[in-house]
Amino acid sequence: TGVLRMAASVWGNPYNQFISRDASSVARTRKLTYLNNLPAFMDEMTDVSDEDMYGLAYTLTGGKEKDKLKSSGDAFVSTGNWSTVSFMTANRSVREAIARKAGTSEATLLRVMEYECDFRSYEDKPEVNRYISTALEALKVNYGLAGPEFMYRLLQKPERLQTLSSRLEHWISENHFTNNERFISNALGLALIAGQWAVEFGLLDYDMEALEAWVLEQFMRENRSVVKDFAESGRDLLSDFIALNSNSMFVVAAKRRPKGCEDPGRSDVGDKYVLSMPRSGVAKLRYCVEEGVLYILSTSLKEYLKSRNTTLNNLQKILEKKGVQLGVDRVALFGGCSYLSSTRSICVVVDAASMRKLGLSLDETVMENQRKERSQQ
Repeated sequence: TGVLRMAASVWGNPYNQFISRDASSVARTRKLTYLNNLPAFMDEMTDVSDEDMYGLAYTLTGGKEKDKLKSSGDAFVSTGNWSTVSFMTANRSVREAIARKAGTSEATLLRVMEYECDFRSYEDKPEVNRYISTALEALKVNYGLAGPEFMYRLLQKPERLQTLSSRLEHWISENHFTNNERFISNALGLALIAGQWAVEFGLLDYDMEALEAWVLEQFMRENRSVVKDFAESGRDLLSDFIALNSNSMFVVAAKRRPKGCEDPGRSDVGDKYVLSMPRSGVAKLRYCVEEGVLYILSTSLKEYLKSRNTTLNNLQKILEKKGVQLGVDRVALFGGCSYLSSTRSICVVVDAASMRKLGLSLDETVMENQRKERSQQ
């Protein structure tokens, strides 16, 4: 809280730039509109719901209020906008909360910069506590000076503003930021450039070169690592779906029942072709051991992916980047068994090569299902 108030004091009253964590989405956007180009601050967002945090990530970076119609319905209400950076603190990962709603959307997670601060406790250091208290008290009467002074000095050098965009683009390109990281790269680049100017104007005494090195080598490395952890991979999505639906897997020895391999015609009679029956009584997956091919009921997979805020089309695009192509075929999931339905359904096909590339092995699942069936018999 103290750090946020210090940052807020650069531009104005540090007690007026905060947005309450229990404010409605409409109240938040109205406050952002009012602040416009000044930074906004949100403290102690720990208990905010995942859905609210997910919406907030889009709202803050969207830069404008929702479009609204007048009650007459014949014209739009004049809504506000903003262009700023917002800061928040929480005792949990904001990205983790967003990831539970964003699913595989790496671009959504990259709207947020996050750093876990390991602050020391100064309870046993009274001199440090006195210093912190004195600094926070000073904020109540000494604020809003550095920001206007910075702008005054900058306006004496208008040529800098004219070349700011090209300088920022060069910095982003030079440090190999991706398009997905545009929210982060723009904010960091502008902040570092502004910091260099503030040092030149005598408003800061930071070592900006050291700060830039830390940003690029440590801060961004950690951010990218966290995004990679939270953004689910295509393999993770498929693996989770298979695990959740293992009770609905029908396992056979091969794609087709070999000639001479008798179909017993009854589910309770031993069958060399059928290796494992779906214990749920419903088949959502069919696995052919000899070919190593997995068939997944398309409607079930789509429903699952929807619950993870993604689509089958997105999953296919993600896997294509890994060199994995998902096929589509109309398959009888219970094919080869006369005593079960042979209705053909649209299925997603994961061939043996793709299974190997994804590191998916169903051997243990098959053996476990067989063991459970034997114990039930």
